[in-house]
Amino acid sequence: MVPWTEIREFFLRPIVFSVVSNLVSFLLGWLVGSLQARQVRRKLAKLSAARGEAEVVLIVSNRERIRPAVERHLKQLGKEKLPVFEEHREAPFSHDLSDWFDFVQKVSKAVRRIRQFAPTRILFFTNVPVAMAVALGAILDNGPEVWVHHYFNGMYRVVVILAHETVVPREETESVIREERLGGVLEQSQKPDKIQTDLPGPPQE
Repeated sequence: MVPWTEIREFFLRPIVFSVVSNLVSFLLGWLVGSLQARQVRRKLAKLSAARGEAEVVLIVSNRERIRPAVERHLKQLGKEKLPVFEEHREAPFSHDLSDWFDFVQKVSKAVRRIRQFAPTRILFFTNVPVAMAVALGAILDNGPEVWVHHYFNGMYRVVVILAHETVVPREETESVIREERLGGVLEQSQKPDKIQTDLPGPPQE
């Protein structure tokens, strides 16, 4: 007859091993996450001290990756060292609601990570379908200021600024675009005679 102690050790050994392994994995994951968060906070602190503001970049794309174009745009602005958060989905969205819900959850998780670093501004770039863009707008609501960028004429430009559940007036948005323009974002051949945005103009009398 097998002694009870051996039976107990036989069953307990794998349980103890599993518990210890999971604990070690959790601690390692927590440590890596903490180190990454600390690095981002340090980078934001340096940028904040230099610029008086702490900006991060959020890229949300579908099918075609837009990060290379975004990075070129940031380099033109001298902001290539900003922390970048990216969520990408290769496949198109289907009629299956889980496609949409799962992606919204991924972006929500990324936004929660961003808010842990307490940025003052999010530079937002996306090429997702309109319905998904509306959902992303709800996710980004009630947080730091969000500069929404649109891609046209071969470049990115700020079209809407969201701040504290409001839309920044058109004049202020145009001022931001003008500052980027003077900063060399537009090539000489691309400079329009009149600054345009996707925002509606004042009613004509």
